[in-house]
Amino acid sequence: MTAHAASVHAASIQEPLMFFCANNPISKKYNVDGITAGNIMGGCKEKLDGYSWGSRIYILIYAPGWNTDSDKLDVIGNNKHNPITANSREGNMSLEGDGCNGFIETAPDHGLFYGSIKLSGFRHDVNGDGRPDLYGGNRCEQNTSSVLDDGSGRVEAKQEGAVTVNFEYSEEKFVSKTALHSWREATLEFDKTEYDVSDEIQLTLTDLDNMRWPFDKKQPYEIHVYSDSDSAGILMDAYWVPNYKGIVQMNGYYPIKLNLTFDDEILLNNLLKKGSGKGLWPGLWGFFDSHELPEDALHQTLRELNLRMESVSFLESFRHQLSHINYLVQPVKVHVSPPSAQAESSGIKWINLADFSQLPISVPVRKIIDSLR
Repeated sequence: MTAHAASVHAASIQEPLMFFCANNPISKKYNVDGITAGNIMGGCKEKLDGYSWGSRIYILIYAPGWNTDSDKLDVIGNNKHNPITANSREGNMSLEGDGCNGFIETAPDHGLFYGSIKLSGFRHDVNGDGRPDLYGGNRCEQNTSSVLDDGSGRVEAKQEGAVTVNFEYSEEKFVSKTALHSWREATLEFDKTEYDVSDEIQLTLTDLDNMRWPFDKKQPYEIHVYSDSDSAGILMDAYWVPNYKGIVQMNGYYPIKLNLTFDDEILLNNLLKKGSGKGLWPGLWGFFDSHELPEDALHQTLRELNLRMESVSFLESFRHQLSHINYLVQPVKVHVSPPSAQAESSGIKWINLADFSQLPISVPVRKIIDSLR
């Protein structure tokens, strides 16, 4: 099936209808036998407000007068006589350029045309790593074989404003539609107000503006979870997960799950090693340590012991003075699952903190133990 560009029409053509859809209305319906134009329009969840700066707006234009060939997929909007344009406060875009992706007919003889406009944001660092995640810009997309995936064009959009799409269906006659976009304040919510210690907790970050693009599953956001009995708490990475309650790509949904533990459970699950006959603390028991960066040493140790990290948090650092050296101690608390007996070997074992009094330990290690009690 080939696409056929339509560009010449009588001035008496009836005014088309335009719909902005929050969902993709042609999903599993594009060019499918038995699916009518009415089926597709009926599945459009029309939305004119609440878009984000990086949202994609799915657009349907019902223009039966542009159905020029009942055996082909007609295309509209990508010629200088009857262009489709998009305008925001920050920029504008037109599909009239050579090779721009026009709006394509949803099936031969439908008279219903589909395209999408992407709000491209502006040059901005979303996640605070010092590098831009959004670049903004205004352009038409120029690959007709992927109009269904890449859409028709993009227009720059900042924190809040509006974007208007126009179709000049006849000389000096336009059909238009406007949608509003804005930033929203993030929310962080527990799934319940009270928990038993045995309960699994689900904590959900909701922030659509975190998303660098729709369906952005790669960017983690760090959440610090702590309690009145564990002020250090843990740090957990939250990733976007599809939430099918509503419009999937319109949900900035980042859930994490965690479990509570009894204080005595924490005491039971601590992995220690015995120092060798060399170094600062020969023959003494203590925690795993390294002169490397904490992250590097941590991952190497977990690999060597075949342990899986569930969460990690940094305790308060302190300095320890010896007669010949003053050094900084940075304790790192790591929760692993499950605490495995396989990690034990000669000179390495799990031990209850209450039993540390039975082992020879250094002053810095005792200070860390006291902070964990």
